[in-house]
Amino acid sequence: MQNTTDTVIGYSATTEPLSEEEAAKQQQRIMELRRYNREYYHAHKKPSECEHCHKIFSSVSALRRHQVKNLKCKLLQATETIEKFERFNMNG
Repeated sequence: MQNTTDTVIGYSATTEPLSEEEAAKQQQRIMELRRYNREYYHAHKKPSECEHCHKIFSSVSALRRHQVKNLKCKLLQATETIEKFERFNMNG
């Protein structure tokens, strides 16, 4: 039966130290997975535009970070929400 490994590099699930060869294989698998994820991300990222301030970002994650952290964009979002509720209250 093959030992399953925990997330800590160099130790098995039973916290027994792995041999140098097994630790190197585990490290290699982690590096291959990171490389695959990085390549996949760069191959599938696409420019995204903020619907509030109309700035263009190189990826969706950059757009989301902008929408959460940028004060100007947050103010625009709040203004749009207030206007939407005012229109709703006038019609309803």
